[in-house]
Amino acid sequence: NPLTEEQRDAIFKAANQTSSFSLLQAVSIIRITDQELRKKVMQLSVNQPYIEEAAEFWIFCADFNRDHQIAPNVDLEYTEYLLIGSFDAGLMAQNALTAAESMGLGGVYIGAVRS
Repeated sequence: NPLTEEQRDAIFKAANQTSSFSLLQAVSIIRITDQELRKKVMQLSVNQPYIEEAAEFWIFCADFNRDHQIAPNVDLEYTEYLLIGSFDAGLMAQNALTAAESMGLGGVYIGAVRS
């Protein structure tokens, strides 16, 4: 069943209030509602059917665009970016799922969305 707007907003709010590695909040949440786009993402993600079938499909991805706009001269090494983005995405996804579970909902992590 689809989420109500109230449920979706509460989950999104919980995700956005997540503590952050290095205080950067280096994650964006992409909510994909278009079935054709979901199908394309599914094909890039070892054909996991959950991507097409789930009531909601959110991608938590590392995103340093905001940080580069605020502080364009700060240059972290690639490994540092990878660690910060990975930690923040994992923490944010966990908060979102915890919020969903507190409402009696469930969820699944799909880690193969890399392309």
